[in-house]
Amino acid sequence: MKLFFKMIKMNFRIMIYYKWGFLLTLFLVPIQMLVNILLFNTLYAHNNTDYIMGYSVTQMVWYFVCVGFVFQCIWNFTDTRISQRILSGELVVDLLKPISLYKIELSDAVAVLIILFSAGFFELSSC
Repeated sequence: MKLFFKMIKMNFRIMIYYKWGFLLTLFLVPIQMLVNILLFNTLYAHNNTDYIMGYSVTQMVWYFVCVGFVFQCIWNFTDTRISQRILSGELVVDLLKPISLYKIELSDAVAVLIILFSAGFFELSSC
């Protein structure tokens, strides 16, 4: 388990190393949530109501954020990365490591989710 957490930390550092991509992610995730918040605020203001179909603005925003987070948990690029490693021959190096290939890919996905969740959570705390 200790090795798994070190892999998450390493993948997190790799993502931070590419500064422009990292900053773009930190910039785009809150903007996407801000657009959702503004959209629902406008929708509810246009209808002059606090509830639409029994849901408040805050409930709708949280629902869309949770759906986006679950989508990020389910849909990732694991299959693409593995197929590229097979074609390039880099998979041999991963198979020689003392951790399974599935844990390597899971640690990468967890690192991505940590970044997305932390970028989005700060925006939601202002909601």
